Amino acid sequence: GMTDYICPADIEKKISNRIKKIALEIHKLLGCRHYSRVDFRLDKNNIPWFLELNTHPGMTETSLLPKSAAAAGIDFNSLINKIIKQV
Repeated sequence: GMTDYICPADIEKKISNRIKKIALEIHKLLGCRHYSRVDFRLDKNNIPWFLELNTHPGMTETSLLPKSAAAAGIDFNSLINKIIKQV
């Protein structure tokens, strides 16, 4: 309750798509499997800067991975089932 998360981010579609592409490239480059969370910041010129990759993101109601999945139309139970089926 100390932070507000806006998901999906209120940014241009072009920037969002670029970040998604870079995030997937980083995920693959670092040898991640199944899922991860890749964090970015945008500077004042809307240039994305990679912050970190989380290989074990939280899975609670307030965690960012479930929030991102929900924004993509994937409810929590479906998310868990997708992860289980990949392992």
